[in-house]
Amino acid sequence: MDNVSIDESSKYHLLFVYNGDSGLLNILKDWIHKIVIPSTYDCQLCALTYGNTGMKKEWHRFISNLSYKTLFLHRNDFQKEYSNLKDIPLPCIFIEQEHDKFVEVLLDADTINQQKTLDQLMDTCTRSLESFTQQ
Repeated sequence: MDNVSIDESSKYHLLFVYNGDSGLLNILKDWIHKIVIPSTYDCQLCALTYGNTGMKKEWHRFISNLSYKTLFLHRNDFQKEYSNLKDIPLPCIFIEQEHDKFVEVLLDADTINQQKTLDQLMDTCTRSLESFTQQ
């Protein structure tokens, strides 16, 4: 993402919202579900970016190299903080303007759910960010 200047991207931050709730029991339940019956797991964002032992190194490196601040939220925390967006299907990646908190969808649930590999997700995210900065 060489064409995104730090000054421009610092006006925004990315919200990565998982289709699962926070809390130890919920996280444990999701972890087991992802291992036992991965085909019925409800959060493709989590399925692609987290392995059995935590965040995948490739994803961590990708996120760390973005010129954006990032925030990761579970569904219940997102719905508390952004109640006006609670009806948007998850998982989802949003971009938020820092000065006025205006939020728009960067990658919707359908797009995320179509990604079959982490590389596909990272490429799609990169292309979406590049399109966003050219608006």
